[in-house]
Amino acid sequence: MDRVITRSIEGESGIIVITARGRWSAADVEAHYSALRMLIQPIRDAGEIVRILSDVRQAERQTAEIEEQILREMQRTYAAGDRIAILTADADAQVHLRHLLRHIDVSAFQSQLPAEMWLATDTLAKIR
Repeated sequence: MDRVITRSIEGESGIIVITARGRWSAADVEAHYSALRMLIQPIRDAGEIVRILSDVRQAERQTAEIEEQILREMQRTYAAGDRIAILTADADAQVHLRHLLRHIDVSAFQSQLPAEMWLATDTLAKIR
């Protein structure tokens, strides 16, 4: 499977959609978060809430080293009040992700519609 991480902003909602698949190198992760921070900055500058839907349903489980790098990049990139929803392929991946990201303010889902609803509703608590 190819290593691919893409980012785009949905027009009306302003949600940043990340789609990732395959297994990533350290350079892939670094390039992704660098590009993501560039997408996020204008949203922060406008005083708006950063909303991210990260779809990793087609991603492989990453190595421990890459997972550690991702955690560091997430801590560097995301701020309090950001709304980050991550879509996982199955319950096992969701449990692993929730454990891995237990210190980062994200919510994990197996279905896109609830993730999008959570992102759009500021009053809903984080879903662990």
